[in-house]
Amino acid sequence: MSHKDSKESAFSEDSKQNLQDKENVKRDNIHLMMEVEDKTSELRSVIELLQDEILERRKTEEALRQSEQQYRGLFNYMSSGVAVLESSGNGTDFIFRDFNHAGEQIDGLTKEDIIGEKVTKVFPGIRECGLFDVFQRVWKTGKPEHHPVTLYSDDRISGWKKTYVYKLPSGDIAAVYDNVTEQVQATERESELLRELKNIFDNFPVGIVYLNKDYKIISTNRFFNEFAGFREGELAGELCYESVGEFSANSERTGIEKVCTFCKKNECQQSKKPTSIERPLNDKFVRVTTIPEFDEEGNISRFMEIIEDITERKHAQAEVMRSSHLAALGELAAGVAHEINNPINGIINYTQILLNKGERGSKEHEIAGRIIKEGDRIAGIVSNLLSFARDRKEEKTRINLRDVLSDSLALTETQIIKDGIKLNVYFPSSLPEIIAQPQQLEQVFLNVISNARYALNEKYPGNHEDKIFEIRGGETETGSGTGIRIMFHDHGLGIPANIQDKIMNPFFSTKPSGIGTGLGLSISHGIVTDHGGKLSIDSTEGEFTKVIIELPVMI
Repeated sequence: MSHKDSKESAFSEDSKQNLQDKENVKRDNIHLMMEVEDKTSELRSVIELLQDEILERRKTEEALRQSEQQYRGLFNYMSSGVAVLESSGNGTDFIFRDFNHAGEQIDGLTKEDIIGEKVTKVFPGIRECGLFDVFQRVWKTGKPEHHPVTLYSDDRISGWKKTYVYKLPSGDIAAVYDNVTEQVQATERESELLRELKNIFDNFPVGIVYLNKDYKIISTNRFFNEFAGFREGELAGELCYESVGEFSANSERTGIEKVCTFCKKNECQQSKKPTSIERPLNDKFVRVTTIPEFDEEGNISRFMEIIEDITERKHAQAEVMRSSHLAALGELAAGVAHEINNPINGIINYTQILLNKGERGSKEHEIAGRIIKEGDRIAGIVSNLLSFARDRKEEKTRINLRDVLSDSLALTETQIIKDGIKLNVYFPSSLPEIIAQPQQLEQVFLNVISNARYALNEKYPGNHEDKIFEIRGGETETGSGTGIRIMFHDHGLGIPANIQDKIMNPFFSTKPSGIGTGLGLSISHGIVTDHGGKLSIDSTEGEFTKVIIELPVMI
C-alpha cells in the first residue's frame, strides 16, 4: 500500500471516529435533556405540593386562630365561672393558668391577681368545703365529678356554689362553677314558707281533707286524723267513702253506692262554688264545707273539704233557742197564771168547805180530801212552771236523792207493774246528800219515768221479757268535784238520730198530738241546769234510751 493510500485510510478512520463521537455526544445530550426535563417536572410537582401544603397550613393556622378566638370569647363570656388549673407538686396543689370574666364577677377577683397563684392561697377555705379533694380525684382518675351546692366562705367572700370539675387533654383541670346563693336563699324561703303552711295546715282547729275528682284522698291534717281516729298519712290514696264515709263499713253497698248522703262534691262540681252542710255525725254535730280548686284552664282539679266540730256551738244555739222559747213560755204562763190559779183556789176553797162539813171516814170526806190534794198539786205545778220560766230561785235544802226517787216511784210504781214492765232499781242508800229543791227533782223524775213507760208500752203493748226499765244511781266525778249520777235506762222505742238534738226544745214531742205537750224534757233540763247539773240522752232507735242526770254534791 502506498503512503498516500495509507494516509487516506487513516483519515477515513478518524472521520468515522469523529462521527461516532458526535453521535454519542448527541445521544448523551438528548438523554441528559430528558433527565433534566424529568427532574424539572418532579421538582415542579414538589413545588406545587409544597405550595398546597403551605396554603393548607395557612388555612389551618387561620382556623386555629379563629377557633382560639371563639374559644376565648366563649371562655370569657360564659355565664358560669371557669378556672383552668395545672398540677403543682404532683397534685399536692394547683396553679391558676386561666380565669374567665364570670369567675372574676362571682369571686370579686381579677384575672391578673390570680394567674400563676396556688388555688389554696387564693381560696384558703377550699379544703374545708371539700372541693380540693374533688380536684385531686379528677386529676388522678380523669373522671369528671360534680361538687354539690356547698357554702364557701373566707375572709373576703361567702356564698353558695355549685361546681363541675373536668380533666382536659393537656392534663390540666377545669372547674366550671355557678353562684347559686340567690337560688339557695329562695329555696330556703320557700322551704320555710312550706313549713309554716304545713304547721298551719296541721294545727288549724278544723279538719281539712284534700280530695281529687274521683273521691280519692290526697292529704289530711292532724285535726281531721285525730277527729276520725287515723294516723298521719294513713288515709292518703284511699277513697273517702271506703275509709271514712258513713257507709264505709256497710257490706251491702259497693263502689259509689257508699258515697255519703250528705256529700256535696257533685253539687259543687256543677256550680263551681263552695257548698256547706250541717249534720249529726255519731255523737257530734259537724259542718262540712266543700271548696273547689281550679287548674289554669278553669277546670276543677281537686276539692278541699273543711270539717268543723260545731257540737258545742249547736248546744249553745240550742240553749239560746231554749232560753228564748222558755222566755216566751214565761210570758205566756204569766198571762194565764191567774186564770188558772183563781179557779183552782176556788175549787180548793169550796172543797175545803165540803171537807169541813163532811163526816170523817165517809166516802164524801175522802173524795173531798183527794180533790184538795190534787188541786194543791195543780197549783204547785203552775207555780213550778212560773218559777222555771222566770228563772226564780226556789228554796233548796239538803236532801237524799234516794228519798226523792222513792216518792216518785210511789206515785208510778203501781202503773208500771200494771203495764207489765220489769222495774229494776239499784240506788245505794250510802250516797251523799245534795242541796236541791225536792219537788222540782221529783217533777224531773216523774217526767223521765213517764217517757220510759210510754216508749216501752209502744214497743211491747203486752208483757215481754225485754220490757225492762232500769234505774241506777252512783257517785261520779264532775268538773267541780263529786256528784251523783242517776241513769234511767229503758229498752223501748229509742229516739231517731235526726231528732235527738231537738227533743229538749220546748213544745217538741215525739208523742202523738193530745198525748204529749213537748214541755217535759225542756222543763226537766232547765231544773237540772238550775241545780248545777247536767241532763244528757243516749239513744239508739228501736233499741234503748238512756237518760243520764248528774247533780253536784255541795258540801
